[in-house]
Amino acid sequence: MTITVDGYTQSFRTTQPDVAGLLADQGVALRPEDRVSPAPETPLAADLAVTIVRARPGLVDADGRLHQVYSQAHTVGELIQSADVRLGAYDEIWLDGAQVAFETALPPPI
Repeated sequence: MTITVDGYTQSFRTTQPDVAGLLADQGVALRPEDRVSPAPETPLAADLAVTIVRARPGLVDADGRLHQVYSQAHTVGELIQSADVRLGAYDEIWLDGAQVAFETALPPPI
């Protein structure tokens, strides 16, 4: 079976009964915001491919408070929502020194 984490794939052998056991056996720690497919309770099969997409860290500065979040966000607006920040009519959104729109795509992960 294989585990792919953020595009990097490795093959493994295990005696674990399910995806959760395989991940634990390999020391793969997950955040609640990470996506795992198939689900952790899925029984293992010889040809099973497990995919993990890690949540990205983000920092939202709103009203003088910093909100550190981990998110699957693809846009600035989704990141702001992940931080549970509500925008007012006169709020501005800035990304890397430039004013941007709510639907602006986030830069790709490093």
